[in-house]
Amino acid sequence: MLWQEKSLTQVSPACIAENLRARAKALGLSHAAIAERAGVTPRAFSHYVTAQREPGLDTLVRISKTVGSTPNELLGVDKTEDAGGDDKAQMLSRIESVCGSFFSARSSLPARSKPAPRSKCHDSNLMLCVS
Repeated sequence: MLWQEKSLTQVSPACIAENLRARAKALGLSHAAIAERAGVTPRAFSHYVTAQREPGLDTLVRISKTVGSTPNELLGVDKTEDAGGDDKAQMLSRIESVCGSFFSARSSLPARSKPAPRSKCHDSNLMLCVS
């Protein structure tokens, strides 16, 4: 199954299949024509429109460009879901907890000593160094 991280909702292959069929019908294109234009085999595309398999991310992006859509639209992810107040508050809380943990862990590390100054001559095989 595919996951959409922002809303933490599960996307089913049936949703992708339904949206692919709808776009093909709206464009008046056969599944074989879309498959050819997207660079996938007709058999693979058939698996996607019958919900037997789900496309990988790179394939989903190519197919969405071919049918004049976005990956989110094919996945059935509504942009207004992502803009919900509760989702934003949860995301901010999660970011603050992760970042806070990162910075507190980093501040507890021992201080790094300064590296020794480098000489102007870096090549030991070099006989003459010009300053």
